[in-house]
Parts: sequence; structure tokens; C-alpha cells
Amino acid sequence: MSRTALVPIHLDGLFVPAGQSAEVAAPMVDFTKLDEPALPYLGASLTASPLSTVKLEAGVHLHWALPDALTIEEMQKVRFVRTGQPQSQPI
Repeated sequence: MSRTALVPIHLDGLFVPAGQSAEVAAPMVDFTKLDEPALPYLGASLTASPLSTVKLEAGVHLHWALPDALTIEEMQKVRFVRTGQPQSQPI
């Protein structure tokens, strides 16, 4: 029995020719700040400023995303039934 799971991903690529650069929107979170010991481990410490941009150098830049089913947690109501009690009475 194989234990391999194939997960489809969405992949976007941006080609920047040699000698050029591309200015794009900055990521929403700057994970390079995790190495700074003076910052607390709070999401607000890692959030990038709005409307900020970064410059991409020449090369192929890839962005990938997992399917929503693997990235969104959804709470579901669960009804527990006690055995030995009539189903017509509320629990």
C-alpha cells in the first residue's frame, strides 16, 4: 500500500530578463524579521507596511499556493449521542 499523497498546487511564474528588474508588491509578512531577538513573536511585528514594494532581480520567480481545502480550517458542529438514552429527549 502506497502512502504517497499527490496534492495539486497552483503555480505562477514571473520571468525577469537579464539586466532588468521588476517592482512588485511586497509579501504581506516579512519572515526575515524572525531572526531579530529584540522583536516579540507577534504577527504585528512581522507584518509588512501596506503598499510597499520590492525589486526582483533577473531570473524566474515562482509563487505557489496550496488548495483552499488544505489551508482553511472550518469548525463544524458535532452532536454527541449518549448510548442508553432515548433519542427523543434533548441531551
